[in-house]
Amino acid sequence: MLILGWGGSSGTAAAQQTTVTQAQVDRWLRLWQQRLALEEWKIDARIVRQRDLNPDTLGNLKWTSTNHTAAIKVLDPRDYDMPAAQIPADIERTVVHELVHLELSVLPRDGSRKVEEQVVNRMTEALLELDHGDNYAARAAAGPVQPRIRRVAPAGDVAARSK
Repeated sequence: MLILGWGGSSGTAAAQQTTVTQAQVDRWLRLWQQRLALEEWKIDARIVRQRDLNPDTLGNLKWTSTNHTAAIKVLDPRDYDMPAAQIPADIERTVVHELVHLELSVLPRDGSRKVEEQVVNRMTEALLELDHGDNYAARAAAGPVQPRIRRVAPAGDVAARSK
């Protein structure tokens, strides 16, 4: 679980030591968009400050199914309160997580968001572990995966990755 820091937190110092640029986020987006066969979607991702996200979230996704457009927001490294070396992996994790939600957006919703969150978490961790191999530090616990996404709308086209 990630706790965001404010003011003079170590998050600010961590972000100064770690550079995650918009270009890096764009590279992750394009790489994972291709791997997940989401090329028919026009997807934008941007780094935003905590105030531009819902409380207790690390990112979110908004999409429009009819015209295949989507927007992903990921938390700015300056708002993280974790070791600097972990921030890039967490931002990549958020990008992948939101893209998995987009991939699953074609499925009918049965009202069980908790199950969807568990599936998205497991798929995200599996994809990243396959990509990074033994160097990957999985976030998922050995037991049942706890939801990390919080929906911000009752139905449809919005998802948010929570702490």
